[in-house]
Amino acid sequence: MRREAPLVILGAGRQGRNALLVAQASEREVLGFLDDTWPAGERVDGVLVLGGLELVGSPALAQAEHFVALGRGEDRRRIAHQVVRARLRLATLRHPSSVVSAWARIGAGSYVAPWVNLRSGARLGPGALVEAYVTLGVDARVGAFAGCGPGVQLTGGVRVGRLAYVGAGAVVTNEARVGARAIVGAGAVVLGATPAGSFFVGVPARAASRRGRAFPAP
Repeated sequence: MRREAPLVILGAGRQGRNALLVAQASEREVLGFLDDTWPAGERVDGVLVLGGLELVGSPALAQAEHFVALGRGEDRRRIAHQVVRARLRLATLRHPSSVVSAWARIGAGSYVAPWVNLRSGARLGPGALVEAYVTLGVDARVGAFAGCGPGVQLTGGVRVGRLAYVGAGAVVTNEARVGARAIVGAGAVVLGATPAGSFFVGVPARAASRRGRAFPAP
């Protein structure tokens, strides 16, 4: 069996630490983190911070795979493009407890947390991020650099657009569409379409103003 390349995790924040957990559960060798907010030589959850993101493309790390572990979809996209331009390999992380149909597909650079269920025909676009206990029903799809918080349920045929974010515990059903860059608040139940760039909350979900509200940016 081909030995996997060692891994460098880009970002040592909460998402980076989640990525480390999945990498270790998958028995991946982790060389360290790259992060602009930690000094080189520090350790995060026991793993060395090698330096800042300026080291992307460094000859010393050329043989490693790079996983972009940033919470905001736009940040993941920007850094992933930097990795690709440097002709480096983007890593995809999938926890071994996840249940993934042979007919599901996971895009390059995506993150699949513990106890995720991807059913037949489910698709994760490049750089998609799905947290623990997320279920994608048959033919459900999450677009490039979009995210799903813990416990999200997407029923069959649902579409989540690129750079969108579905908050923890939300349910999207009836083949509904979540538009690109839209945000679905935690615990919401989406029964229809949410337009691109919109913010939906409640049961059933309705459009709301983002002004004055705390919400996870995609």
